[in-house]
Amino acid sequence: MTLSKALFAARRASVLAAAVLVSACADLDIANTNAPTVETLTGSPSRDVMARAATGIFSNAYNDVAAMIQFYTIYGREGYNLQGNDPREIEEQISGPPDPTGRNSGLWTGQYSAIRTINTYL
Repeated sequence: MTLSKALFAARRASVLAAAVLVSACADLDIANTNAPTVETLTGSPSRDVMARAATGIFSNAYNDVAAMIQFYTIYGREGYNLQGNDPREIEEQISGPPDPTGRNSGLWTGQYSAIRTINTYL
């Protein structure tokens, strides 16, 4: 086999592999079996579904406690992150106005998710 035939065969194999990979990415929506859906909670939930929802509520509510403590101590000038590897520590939290889509924008996401789940749970 000559070099051009080998390159042609390798190119054909790579195009075929790429086509197989692209066709495998058809549906990326996967159901999370660990988190009950709203329909499951509002329908007729079993004891296991209610237990998973309660565990998820506590997990969402208390997952980012360490980050919240760090942020609020920096805001109150009681603590600082002195590592120096992240310029957002100085730019957003100490000197400048915070970016609404920046580092602190997702601080309350877990808590609001827990509140929404509690309302559905009740």
